[in-house]
Amino acid sequence: MISSVVQHRLEKEFQQVYRDNENPMKLVFRIKKVQEDLLTLKEQCRELLKAKQDVIDKARTTLVGNRTLLQQMQASMGITLISDSDDPAFANFNQIVDEWEAQVRLRTGNW
Repeated sequence: MISSVVQHRLEKEFQQVYRDNENPMKLVFRIKKVQEDLLTLKEQCRELLKAKQDVIDKARTTLVGNRTLLQQMQASMGITLISDSDDPAFANFNQIVDEWEAQVRLRTGNW
């Protein structure tokens, strides 16, 4: 109760002495709000990175599995297999995944 009385008196005094954008109490409140927002944003970024990594892992598993099955079917039919380096779509996918993983390692220090 005493602290709320003191706080109320300080607020009134600061309102009389300072303009709105110079009021120390309001500035402290804004700083605390920004700090809270920053923590929330960091957590949301972590969740987003995790979700992106999950999508990439699932895409890699699915695409590599499908490509392997396709190569097995081609081999059983006597069709010449396309190497990984000669398949631009597969090479591009691998390059994108490698770049993503490098960025994640750089920014998070993980892996």
